[in-house]
Formats: sequence, C-alpha cells, structure tokens
Amino acid sequence: VIIYNREGLPVGANPAALRVCGFDPVGVRPAEFIRRLKIRQSDGKRLRVEELPCQQALAGEPIRGMRLNLTDAGGRELTVLASSSPLPRGPDLLGSVCVWHDVTERERLLAELEQRVEERTADLQSSLQRLKQEMHVRAVAEAALRESEERYRTLFDDAPVGIVTTDFRGRIHHANQAACAMFGVPADLLETAQVKSFYAKPAERARLLSDVRRLGRVESRELTLQRLDGARFDGAVRMSRVELSGRRMLLSIVQDLTSKKKAARHNDGVARLLELFATKSSRREYLNAVVRLLREWCQCGGVGIRLVDADRCLPYAASVGFSRRFLKAEGEMCLDDDECPCLRVLQGRPRSG
Repeated sequence: VIIYNREGLPVGANPAALRVCGFDPVGVRPAEFIRRLKIRQSDGKRLRVEELPCQQALAGEPIRGMRLNLTDAGGRELTVLASSSPLPRGPDLLGSVCVWHDVTERERLLAELEQRVEERTADLQSSLQRLKQEMHVRAVAEAALRESEERYRTLFDDAPVGIVTTDFRGRIHHANQAACAMFGVPADLLETAQVKSFYAKPAERARLLSDVRRLGRVESRELTLQRLDGARFDGAVRMSRVELSGRRMLLSIVQDLTSKKKAARHNDGVARLLELFATKSSRREYLNAVVRLLREWCQCGGVGIRLVDADRCLPYAASVGFSRRFLKAEGEMCLDDDECPCLRVLQGRPRSG
C-alpha cells in the first residue's frame, strides 16, 4: 500500500511495499519509480507516468485490478493487480491510495492447473477415440473385441473423471470408479440405480436429454447433481449418443466443480476485501463495510469486529445483525478481568466444567 499526495509523490508506504521496492518510495518521482522497478504493462510495454494507477486516480479515474509486471528488489519478476482511488477531504483532493496485490504465485498455479487439465482432457479424448475404433473392430472380429476389452476397461476405470453409460430410459449400464466416488455409492449399487436419482433438478436432465436427442451431443453443461445421501454439488456434464453392442446408448462424462468454485469464491472474497480497503475513506466506514461483506459471504445472522482499546477492553468497532441488548452486554468484555470462556482459552487459562 502506497499513499500519494495530490502532486503524485509518495508520502507513505507500508512494510510490504518497502520489501517489494527494496527502497523507501517516499518522495521518489513517478518516472524514477517506474525506472527502478521496471514497471510494464501486461503486454510488456514500459508504463508511462500518466498510466500509473495513482496518477489516474488523481485525475478522477479510480482503477480496479490493473494488471502490471515489475521487477522487485531481489530481481524477481512479479505480476500484480493494482487498484487506486482518490483520497478526498470535503471538496478538496488530498491525494490517492494505491494497493498492489501480488498474484504471481496464483497465476503460476492457475497456468499449471490449466495445463494439467488440458493434458488430461487430451488423454481422455484420445482414449475415447480409441474406444470408438475398438467398437468398430467388434463388428469385424469377436476375437479382437475380447482381446481389447480388458485394456479399455482399465482405461475406463482409471479415468480421472466420472464416466457413465446409460440407456435412454435412464438405466445405468456401466460406471467407473471416479463416478462411484463422486456420487458416493459402490459400483454394484450404482449400476442398478436410475440415473435420474443423481440429478437434483429433474428439469435440467430433461433439457439435457432433449438437446442430446436433437444435436447428438452436448459438449459441457453445468448442472446441479446430488450424491446418494442427498448432498448436492455442481457438476459439468458432457453427454453424447453412442452405439455399444448394437444398442443406442448415452455416454456421460462428469466433472465435480466443487473445488473449482470454492477457489473462485475465495478469490472473489479476497478481491472484494481489497477493493473495500482501497475505496473506503475511514476506518469506521471500512470496518462497517467488512462486517456487511462477511455476513453476506458467510450467510450468518450476525458478524462483529472487536478492537482492543487503551484499557485492554474489547468493544465492537463494527457489527451487523446483533441486538442492542447483546452489544451492550458483550461490549464490556475486558482482557484483564472478564471470565468469558473464550477469553480464558485465548489467555491460556482453560477451565473444565
């Protein structure tokens, strides 16, 4: 975090900014600041002074998540998302605040994950293509079919995504190990079940089947699925018509999106907190906005933030969803003499009973 005056000169920087810069940026002119950190746009072009987020904020244009590349004091290449907002005081402009969020590691992990997904998808597509070729061989020679069945069964069972074959009436004929684990049922029970029991919303399955009958295949569709115990999860389903042993069947490839969505939700929450930090003009306004955001994010009844005052008491600095009676009673909590069980644990004084 770096604070600028209205002339665009840094007047304050937090420890994290000092570590990245390798020098104290206070008083350093914008052009020199760009030169020393080799700040570049995402396309590699050197950033101009007027393109700095702080300069744009001073010109009345708040910046949200500008992607920049730079070289820190240790020579590491970093990717940051920069956000900047003006700092007004009444009708006057005091300066601007700029928040740089280091996303280098996150982007590296995302790129690695995308590469792995592409590789596994390519492997699965290649495997499915080989399976279709083997089905053609079945019509030519039964012996060739028996010879290859075990090989493709191993491929089917070890696939990293759920693979299920069903008839058009919804009866499951085959399901691999990933599908059994995903839906929480053993293989013998899954293959005697009706596939509709694993769709949380029947209307979604009806639309999917209608599109497959009309188009022959649906590449990927996000649906709400459910496990044997009734627990719901978001999944991506790819379905196509195939012919197995002379019978028209449906081949479904299912991917559980729970981890992917959880990561996206976490990243969104962090981004929203950083945006609040950059846009709120006072601590009270910032904390009030944070408790509202946390209440919405956690979907709970009440959220509060306590700050220790000079008397070592813990009044609520911001809260939402609590009654006045609760706030009055809880607002008198003190680190030195309060007998609240939570405080005793924090102070290393647990007491049984």
